[in-house]
This record gives sequence, structure tokens and C-alpha cells, in this order.
Amino acid sequence: MAAATAQPTYPTRYIVTAATAAPEWRQRRDQYMSHLMSCRACYAPTNRYCQTGTELRAIYNATPFADS
Repeated sequence: MAAATAQPTYPTRYIVTAATAAPEWRQRRDQYMSHLMSCRACYAPTNRYCQTGTELRAIYNATPFADS
């Protein structure tokens, strides 16, 4: 009878993407991005936001990416 050979084990990989993010994070991101795309006063590359954009950015930054 042949001896069983051990199969190599590899570490489990977990890829962090928006698809694996918490639903609350995706909702906040979508609200923020929707506002940025429609607001002529907001320009993210230069960190320029209107009052609403500033509030949405703060909420987006404070929302945890992963479920706790």
C-alpha cells in the first residue's frame, strides 16, 4: 500500500475590494461619488468641496470599510 503524500497548504487569501466592503460603506461611497459627479463646486483632486460635499466626505471617511 502506498503512503499518502501530504498536500501542500497555502495561506488563505482575502482580497479586499468594494465588492467585499460593508454595505454601509458602499452606500456612503455611492452618496459621496454621486454628489461629486453632479456638483460643479466640488473638485476632489484639489480637495475642494461645497458644504454638502464636505459633510459627505466626512461621513464617507468615518464609515468603516469592513463589517465589524
